[in-house]
Amino acid sequence: MKTGLENLDKVFNIEQPQLVLLTGNPSVDMLSGDMANNICLANDRYEVLEVVSCFKEYLIKRLFVNQASVNYRKWSLKNQYNEEELRKIGQATVNLIETTQKLPQIIENKLLNLKDLKKYIYKFVNSYADRDEIMSLIIVDIYPFNNYISCKKDKVRYEYKKFMRAMNKYSKRYNCPILIICTNEIILDEISKYADRIIRLKDIKDSIIDLDIIENNKVINSCKLKYNYEIRRFEDC
Repeated sequence: MKTGLENLDKVFNIEQPQLVLLTGNPSVDMLSGDMANNICLANDRYEVLEVVSCFKEYLIKRLFVNQASVNYRKWSLKNQYNEEELRKIGQATVNLIETTQKLPQIIENKLLNLKDLKKYIYKFVNSYADRDEIMSLIIVDIYPFNNYISCKKDKVRYEYKKFMRAMNKYSKRYNCPILIICTNEIILDEISKYADRIIRLKDIKDSIIDLDIIENNKVINSCKLKYNYEIRRFEDC
């Protein structure tokens, strides 16, 4: 299972099922979306569940623009695309229709609380529990729930920790390592103990984002990615 990003694959090759927990900002959502789409479109055998905080319509629109390599900003403007761009969009549409069964399952997490989200993930992972070979990726944006960590109510904080413990339990039971993609150091300190590996995103400067890959509290490698704002996609530098 490859992420589709060569620089990232050199330091982190997903060769088994993964549970990816996102702790948020727009860059995290975009990177996870690119990984999910790349994995699904390049392979017949992988299943991806993506629980996101943004509208899934945005991800779908971004996917079409990615596939056609046309300017994202023109999408909502009438008569802005030229004939060549429209041809590319048409071909991308045909390609995506042919791969419909391979696209990620996308759920908007604002429709779920932590308890329901835990049940949904459990149902997904349990569906392949008896298979000889598991090829799956679960991406969950837990950013909307990060404020639970600093909440003064013990019950709220307990609910967050209970969710993270459940994710840790699922990962061990189904041999599905937890990867946390994070930008916030405070949040990272609180939840890193649940992760097998961490990708820490640093600040984006001139469309370049630095990534640290952390294991056992040590940076084991680093890489750079470039964000193409025109087609809303991460690319190799």
